[in-house]
Amino acid sequence: MRRLSETLGVRRGEGKPTLLLFAGFFLIVAAVITGKTARDTFFLARFDRTYLPLMFVAQAVFVTATVPILTRFSRSLHLSRALFLGAVMTAIPLAMSQLHVKGLVVPAVYVLVEVATVVVMTQFWLLSGSIFHSRQAKRLYALVASGGSVAAIAVGMGVRPFVAAFGSEPLLVASAGLFVVGAGVASLARPSGPPSRVERSAAPAPAAGAPRARMNPYLVSIAALIGVTAVATTIVDYLFKIVAGQAYPEEAQLAAFFGSFYAFTGVAGLLIQLFATGRVIQRFGILGGLLLLPLSLSVGSLAALLRPVLLSVILAKGSEQIVKQTTHQASLQLLWVPIDTAQKRVSKPFVDGPVKMVAEGAAGVLIFLVAPLGGLRWLSAIALALVGAWLFISVRARTGYIASLATGRRLDLEDLELDVADPHVTDTVDRMLRSGVETQQVTALELIEQVAPEPWAESLGALYRGGSALVQEKVLTVAGDSPAVIANDELVATIERQDSLAAQATLLIGRRRAPGVAPMLRELLDHPEPAQQAAAAVALRGLRADAEGSATRRLRELLSSEDPVEREAALVAARHEPEFVPEDVLIASLSGESSSARLAALRIVDASPRPSLLPAVAQTLGDPETRVVARHTLRAFAEEDVLYDLNRAFRRPDASRDLRVGIVRAIRDGASAGSVRSMLDLLDRHDLMADTESEVVDALLHLARATSMPARADRRVLVHIRRVASRAYWRFAAEALIAGEDAACLLVRDHYHQLARGDVATLLKLCVLSRPQTPVETIAYNVDTRGDGLADSLEVLDNVVPREARDLVMPLAEARSVAEKVTAGMGMGLELPSEAHQAIVPLIESPREWLAMVGSACADDAVLGLVDWDSATISRADADDLPAYMTRYAERLTGNASPSNEQRMYSELEKTAYLKSTGYFRDIPGEEVFYIAQVAEEQHLADGQSLFEDGDPGHSLYAVIEGEILLHKGGREVNRTPPLELLGEMGIINQAPRSLGAVAVGPTILLRISEEDFLHILETRADVMKGVMRQVMQRLDRLTILYAEALAGD
Repeated sequence: MRRLSETLGVRRGEGKPTLLLFAGFFLIVAAVITGKTARDTFFLARFDRTYLPLMFVAQAVFVTATVPILTRFSRSLHLSRALFLGAVMTAIPLAMSQLHVKGLVVPAVYVLVEVATVVVMTQFWLLSGSIFHSRQAKRLYALVASGGSVAAIAVGMGVRPFVAAFGSEPLLVASAGLFVVGAGVASLARPSGPPSRVERSAAPAPAAGAPRARMNPYLVSIAALIGVTAVATTIVDYLFKIVAGQAYPEEAQLAAFFGSFYAFTGVAGLLIQLFATGRVIQRFGILGGLLLLPLSLSVGSLAALLRPVLLSVILAKGSEQIVKQTTHQASLQLLWVPIDTAQKRVSKPFVDGPVKMVAEGAAGVLIFLVAPLGGLRWLSAIALALVGAWLFISVRARTGYIASLATGRRLDLEDLELDVADPHVTDTVDRMLRSGVETQQVTALELIEQVAPEPWAESLGALYRGGSALVQEKVLTVAGDSPAVIANDELVATIERQDSLAAQATLLIGRRRAPGVAPMLRELLDHPEPAQQAAAAVALRGLRADAEGSATRRLRELLSSEDPVEREAALVAARHEPEFVPEDVLIASLSGESSSARLAALRIVDASPRPSLLPAVAQTLGDPETRVVARHTLRAFAEEDVLYDLNRAFRRPDASRDLRVGIVRAIRDGASAGSVRSMLDLLDRHDLMADTESEVVDALLHLARATSMPARADRRVLVHIRRVASRAYWRFAAEALIAGEDAACLLVRDHYHQLARGDVATLLKLCVLSRPQTPVETIAYNVDTRGDGLADSLEVLDNVVPREARDLVMPLAEARSVAEKVTAGMGMGLELPSEAHQAIVPLIESPREWLAMVGSACADDAVLGLVDWDSATISRADADDLPAYMTRYAERLTGNASPSNEQRMYSELEKTAYLKSTGYFRDIPGEEVFYIAQVAEEQHLADGQSLFEDGDPGHSLYAVIEGEILLHKGGREVNRTPPLELLGEMGIINQAPRSLGAVAVGPTILLRISEEDFLHILETRADVMKGVMRQVMQRLDRLTILYAEALAGD
């Protein structure tokens, strides 16, 4: 049974709902074929055939009138109950019509069978869509739909003996009974796991008073696709029935022919369903499944056009019957998966009912008008002509399908603009300025930094006179040039106070050319503070009050000073006189050690760009403190010159990782064709490190969203997709080969796992470069966390990943185990490591000391004997005495002496492995966690011993290693913290006292990290900061979900 499930693509937990839906669909399709065989036989044998086209119109009228009534009736019901009741309500009149199938009852039966078919089929697929998410539907819809093919075989083979034994009329009772039983069986199906993002439940739809779902463009595409399909297949159906009626005038013969035809098409459909449908959809995507029917129908229609005989129409109808009920049906139902339940329950019955029936009615009118004029050939020609429109609509539907799955919009904060003419905006900003809260005031000042400050002159003036020092400085920066906000007298008063704002106020008074201040400024040239001297010199030059040249001389002395403080003060003051600063001074400042001096020099270069300064500006991209300003400064230069110098700087052998990252981000700012070409060239480099590679790919994705990719870029990107995917498989294989359970081997496994995760994220971004608006960040998150949105994300990927790389990429993105990923990679013939030494030796020979140390700790003597120690970072002697070497390494890392062995139970690697196992540090590189482990102190608690009390200061966080911590409030238990979990971190983050007490349950061992050490780590270790922020946000997300569920429960 397990092997059969694997062959059919049914996974654990999916068997029962799949079997119930298969059985239900088998019975429902059996009911449809039985009913349609009976109605076609009765109509062609007992009624005037010339009215057949008008029956299509009658069907449209009655279905359009009936379906909305039944939909409104079932709106308050669960989908399973709505399916069953809909089947019962349509089956009763169908069974009763058997009593008198003559005269006008014959066309009534014709219409009634179609109404029952539409109602039950629509409700069945609504229920199926609530049970399977998009990925399950892609695998299992074909299997469910194969029940219809089996039904066609069974009914087709059984019709002839049934009619021979009981006659034609009992077919209607059989059809009615099959409808009810099939709906009952299908209604027992339930989802195999938690509901997906779009189908949270198959619960009742909104009440009648709720807002009605609107027909968005995607729904219009589905409706158009169903409409054109209905018109084309109705024409083919008419051709088939007319020619069959002419060939078999006897009622029994005609019924037997229909039975044999459905049996044959059922066999063919079953084979296609089992062996082709799933493969077609998974290989060619939903578009391949949608295009197969129009293409096959065009062949049959062409045969009927050339020679409209029974064999030709059998070919046309046969291709339509086989493909429509298999690949096309599965693909069509997939189109509905991304639509949420409430909208689907309103839209799907309308589209599958009235829209489809109106299309069939229009086809009936067309047939009624054309058939007497041009015969059957004209109808074949019309069906053939519809194929072109059909293909176009299919492509649009597929585009909408991907867009609906990939919902999400990115907000670019740079696009936000402040409308000072909007009273609501100005009032909001004014309230923030008057709030008395420093953070709100600073935010408001940043908002108005790029606009005229006069609308808030009164509030800004009040803040300058009475705000905090930070706010006053910000007001001076934002509104210092406006006398309406800060009068000249207030600036003079600030200068006379000689506080921290005096130098800035001096520069402003000079820029305003205020009268009567020159004597005061001359006195300031001899001020003890270099910043005040430089500001006074620049202000005097601005006032044109330096006839004696004393201000100019002072400024030159400061600029050429050997004292970095004096030179930096002069650079800051000279920002508004950029031409005055010599080029050699700027180059020296840009390449100096002071970040503040580099920032000041960059601002001068920005005001007066000189091409000879470009190489020096490029080098400042390597300093995180100057990187942002340097990128802004580069915009002042010609793009061609910037790209040339940045590429040269990137190629330098001594270029640091930080510099290369800064260069990549600077090139990204260009958002031009030249930037894209440069980024592709960087991606082609063989010496590109993985972390820099991810930056390049991120930048390339950003550029692809802002501008078009060059011709043939897809081929270059495909090369990198294959390279990164192969590397990810190699790293997963390396992870799988490390079998040890000691701390070092756990860290080696984690190292390879983290690298492989990074490769997968990079790979996904490469895969969407041809369709850059795809929300790949959301997809990557779902792939990494295997969250609720994974199924939809995988479906999007399946449609956007280049076809040549799909088989390589999808196993890495799917929720497979590491072993399964490795097996998939081996199945593709990739060269993967097969022995542990192939994974460990490269670490020992790595230039990174941490990796060499951990790899050596995980290796046995046989592996150590394979190492080329001449190329390794550590020596064989170090590897043989690793504890001592690790102690020295930790002391170099932290600058502190390590505790003696008597003071600890756990080694540095063991503490690192324990911390890596906690949620907060799980995604942080092991090398960074090792640093944290050095400042983590062991703490032992006895059973019942208190760790901290409610209201205590939160000066430490703790990782539980052994035992358990009970959290309590007022003597009542609130929660328990098990091993490998953190507690106490929120007290450090929000600087609040403990909100709960904590006591040990049994002997407990913890690792304690002090507030001082933790905050220092956050300030100096960016990876740790990002990991902690990620965990805090995930915790907030969980709390938000719990709060929402609690509200829903109320």
